[in-house]
Amino acid sequence: MSLTLTGADWLALLTHFLSLSLLAIGGVITTAPDMHRYLVDQQHWLSDAQFSSSIAVAQAAPGPNVLFIALLGWNVGMNAGIGMGGGPLTWVYPLLGVAIAMVGILLPAPPSPSQQRAGAIEIGNCVQFEPSSKAWHPS
Repeated sequence: MSLTLTGADWLALLTHFLSLSLLAIGGVITTAPDMHRYLVDQQHWLSDAQFSSSIAVAQAAPGPNVLFIALLGWNVGMNAGIGMGGGPLTWVYPLLGVAIAMVGILLPAPPSPSQQRAGAIEIGNCVQFEPSSKAWHPS
């Protein structure tokens, strides 16, 4: 599969992944169906086999589940590099795809569980429970 991506296409990929990262509360894998819709069905930047293989390889490999995002970016970049006629761009575009996909999904990441616990403790310190009245009162 070969395709030609413009700067606007790369920017669209970045903004789409930025918006998806805000929805990744249950982990980045929860955004996979929308990524499939966008990359395979809507933009036709990846084949169904490339998308499925990216997730399968990432799930089989040790490390974080976010690895499949890098593989999706790599495959989009490989398809774009081949579309530009190969040569040195065959390697530049996959690296650009990895960088854009990873920055897009990780930049506005939700707080980590430890940050969430720290926030919950702070909220808990602001509220007091008074057993005699069985009511919550702000401190």
